[in-house]
Amino acid sequence: MRVIVIGAGVVGAATAYFLARGEHEVTVLDRHGRPGQGASFGNAGQLSYSYTDTLADVGMLRRLPGMLLGRDRSMRIQLDLPLLPWGVQFLWRCTRRRADAATVQLLHLAARSANALESLLKDAPLDFGYRAAGKLMITGSGQTLAGLQRRADLKRQHGVRVDIIDAKDCLAIEPALEAWRSPILGAAYAQNDSAGDAESFTRSLCNYLITHGLARVITGTEVQSLVRHRGRIIGVQTPSGLLESDAVVICAGIGARQLVRGLPLCLPIYPLKGYSLTAAPGAHAPKVSLTDLDRRIVFASLAGRMRLAGLADCVGDDDSIDARRVTELMRLGSEVLPEAAHFDAAQPWAGLRPATPSGLPLVGGTRVPGLFLNVGHGALGWTLACGTAQQLAEQLPKRI
Repeated sequence: MRVIVIGAGVVGAATAYFLARGEHEVTVLDRHGRPGQGASFGNAGQLSYSYTDTLADVGMLRRLPGMLLGRDRSMRIQLDLPLLPWGVQFLWRCTRRRADAATVQLLHLAARSANALESLLKDAPLDFGYRAAGKLMITGSGQTLAGLQRRADLKRQHGVRVDIIDAKDCLAIEPALEAWRSPILGAAYAQNDSAGDAESFTRSLCNYLITHGLARVITGTEVQSLVRHRGRIIGVQTPSGLLESDAVVICAGIGARQLVRGLPLCLPIYPLKGYSLTAAPGAHAPKVSLTDLDRRIVFASLAGRMRLAGLADCVGDDDSIDARRVTELMRLGSEVLPEAAHFDAAQPWAGLRPATPSGLPLVGGTRVPGLFLNVGHGALGWTLACGTAQQLAEQLPKRI
C-alpha cells in the first residue's frame, strides 16, 4: 500500500519506520530542509516513560489566577480566539478523576513506546546519545511531594515503579545535587526513564530508512493541500504536482490544523510554546535527568551537551525566540544549578508543542477515508513517538 507521511519530525520518522516494516511503500514529506527541524529539534530530551502526568489537573486550577496576572514565570498566557474553545475543554479536564484517567492511558502508551523503541533499536542501531540513567523529579514543597506520592501509588497499580525518596537519597543518586541552591524536600525517582537527542534520532532514522530502501524522505517540500476525490483522500498537492497514495498520515504537529481545513474535521490542538538552551556541560552537570517541579524546568545530559528546557507559553502560532523568555529560562536554571552548563554560551531554541486538552494524542483513522492522524503529543512527543507510530501502523490496514 502506498502511504504518504506528512512531517519528518520524531513522530513522522517513527511512523514511517513502523509502516515500512509493515510492507507499505512509504514516502515522507517535510517542508524543512532536513528531518527533525520542527518541534523535535530542541526538545527537553527526556524519555519520560514514568512521568506522564497530564498538564490538565486540579493543581492547574490553583495556578491559573497567577498565570492570568503574569505572576507565574513558567507559563505565559496571551488570550486569543483559538485558545478559548481549547481552554474551555482544558479546564473541564482539570479534575482528579479525569486527570488520573488520562495519566494512566498515557502511562500504558508510554510503556508501549519504550518497548517499541527497544525493538526499533535492535533492528536499527542508531546513534543519538541514548542514556538509560533514570530521572529525578525534585521538589521543595510538601504539597507537591504528597501529590507525587499519590501518583506513585496510582502508577504502582498499573505496574510502573516510581520511588518517593528524601533529599539524602537524591544526593546519593545524583551527586551534582550537592550544588543545588534550593531546598530539596524529596523527589520521585524513575529508575527506568531515559534520555536522548530527538533531532539526532530523527535524522539517523530517516537516513536508515533511505539507505535500507525502506522509505523515500523528501525534504524542502511543502504540502499545499490534501487531494480529495469522491470523498476520499487520494494524495497530496505539492509545488511539483500531485503525489498519489492509498493513505495519508499527518504527523505535522501543530501544522495538522492547516492541512485539514476544508475537511469535516476539527482538531482540538493548540500550540504550547516551549524553550530550551543547549550548552557545554559545567562543573556540576548532572548525569541523571532532573525535573524541578517547583520551577517546571528540566535538565538532560545529551551526548556531551547539557540541555535546559521549560516554559509553556500560550501565544498562538508564534514560534520566534523571545529574548525575554530565554533570559527567564536561564534565570530559572541558574537559581538552582548554575554550574550545570555554560549557559552564557548556550544555543537558544523555541518550538510549538501540539497539545490536546486531555494530553492524549490523536492517533488513527478519521471520518475522511484515506486520512490518518498521529498528532497532538504535547510535551510527550519524544516519549510517545514510537508507541503511537506502532499503534498507527497496526490500525492503518484495518481502516483502508
